This record gives sequence, C-alpha cells and structure tokens, in this order.
Amino acid sequence: MDTCTGKSCQSSGFTLYETLLVLLLTAGLLGVMSSPRAPAAKLLTEQAFWPAWQRFWTAGCQLASHRRQVLYVAVDTARHQAIIRPVKRHAGPVPATLMTLPLPTSLHVAADFWATAISAHGWAPATTLEWYSRRTGLWWYQTFQLKGALTYVTFSETRRPEKHRTT
Repeated sequence: MDTCTGKSCQSSGFTLYETLLVLLLTAGLLGVMSSPRAPAAKLLTEQAFWPAWQRFWTAGCQLASHRRQVLYVAVDTARHQAIIRPVKRHAGPVPATLMTLPLPTSLHVAADFWATAISAHGWAPATTLEWYSRRTGLWWYQTFQLKGALTYVTFSETRRPEKHRTT
C-alpha cells in the first residue's frame, strides 16, 4: 500500500530484494541446522561400539575358558562384523559362529581383516589391533596384554610407523 503525500511516495511493504534476502538467509540457516544430524548419529554409533567391543572380547575369553575350547576371533571390515567361533581342527564344515558384533561402517581394521585365537584357558596372545575411523580421522590402537586382557587403548591423528605396529 502506497501513501503519497505531496512530492514523496512511501511504501509500507517489503521490496522484492528484501523478501529474497530473508528467504535466502532462512533457507541457509535451515540447511546448516539440519545437516549435522547424520554425522552425529554415526559418531554416536562409533562411540557405542567401543564398550560393546570390550564386552564382546571379554565374553569370548570367558566362553573359551568355560567351554575349555580354543576359539577363533575375526574382525572382517568388508562384512562389517566381528565373529567368535570354535577353531576348525580338521577337514569338514566350518564350526557355527557363537557370537557376532556388527561394526560401524565408519570404522575399519587397518588390514581389513584381523584374526587371532583365544586359548582354552581364555588367554590370547599379546598384540595390538589397529583401527581407523573414517568419521573422526583417528587411528585407534588397542593393545591386548598377555593372557588377552584388553586394557590399553590409544589414538593418534597419524598412523604409527611400521616398526611400532604388531598387526
């Protein structure tokens, strides 16, 4: 609505440019506010994985001791899972999987596949498992001490040199 008095005319509405500017700012803010949800969910999935992995490993050690049986533990990045099953002793079918743990898609073992055995006493060899997180860009190193206790975990922004890796 225009009000014209004398020589000047004033508009009480918004111009087209002002309207477009407000719409662009609103659309930009909506885009910025809605985008972090998907990466945040992946980060939460990855953070929830670490305690689940600790429980999975500990349960595998206890299961081997309870069954008095050597168990095979494997982490397969291509299938996004970790498994525990009895060790195959002779020719024949592969023993049934006893436990599985899904891996977050953002996390993978540096070698894409890692395997070890847990003895019938519930012990595993001392080793370091090297993980890489595509989500955070960090290298995670889990050290299994003699007898298989998973107690020492470190991370780094850069990969360790070859001489310091045990995987």
